Amino acid sequence: MPRFVSVAEANVERDSHLSRNGDWNAREILYGSHQKHVIDPSKSRLLSLPSILQEPETPVEWDLVNLIVHGDRAVFYGEWGSYKSFLLYHLALHLAAGKEWLGWKIPTARRVLYVDEEMNLSTVKRRFRRLMAGMGESPADLPLQLLSRVGLHFSDQSAWTLLRCLDRWNFQPDIVIIESMRRVMLGDENHAADVARFWSNLGPLLERGWSVYVSHHMSKPNPERPQALRHRQSGSTDIIAGVDCALAVTRQGKSHAADVTQVKQREGEEAGTFTFLVESSGDVRTGPITLRRDSTFQRQENPWTVETSTPKPPMLER
Repeated sequence: MPRFVSVAEANVERDSHLSRNGDWNAREILYGSHQKHVIDPSKSRLLSLPSILQEPETPVEWDLVNLIVHGDRAVFYGEWGSYKSFLLYHLALHLAAGKEWLGWKIPTARRVLYVDEEMNLSTVKRRFRRLMAGMGESPADLPLQLLSRVGLHFSDQSAWTLLRCLDRWNFQPDIVIIESMRRVMLGDENHAADVARFWSNLGPLLERGWSVYVSHHMSKPNPERPQALRHRQSGSTDIIAGVDCALAVTRQGKSHAADVTQVKQREGEEAGTFTFLVESSGDVRTGPITLRRDSTFQRQENPWTVETSTPKPPMLER
């Protein structure tokens, strides 16, 4: 099974390192410090137009082909109960395994760090176990690591301190998944300046060439004033403006089906909408969970504004 890092384990690591190296404080991961992120001329350079035109075109490196580019910032946003967390756990496992995910090709296995500031550790572990059981033949030693409720907030220095922690833990991810923006952001999600600062504070992770996926909440639907999905994120429009890729997750009424709609893709055309089904078997709390793509499920015409009477979903903790 993947090695899960609990708060207690993180504190043991912190205290151990503090005893050996008093000038390094792991609690900076919670509060940051006063060092600013500035341009380093030794690592940056101006690019002339001729040099841009003369350089050969480099192929796009994908996390998921035609969906998410490696090294991008992506946001997954949806309402409470839309299976958004299950979707991200499921995605993390498939990225680590290098297995096709809901019809999207994953070219290579990735090392994944999952930072969950939403769920308690026992719930996260149970969900990962159930999804692993649903994957069947996948190996148990996937390169996936977890930080659960360590109190991470992205100040202007916290990303650097997280990098130092990862260096000491000897784990260098290719992809960092963060649940959720509201739990790790300092400031007000309704203020564009605070949101822009949050995306900027993730810069050190992106500079290492890592992808960063962030989950976020969706505003409640208003049947009297329907909104397009690209405008349904909770908070400032800079939440979508500041990312390279945005995917909206909308549940089909009260059913066990949900849609994923790509509303932004800087690398090309948006991928549109696909539907997945959540299925469970065995014990309602510990049995395997499977997510599968289903093109035959009849979607509602406006799933983000209309609810209808639909089949009872499988019994999953939400």
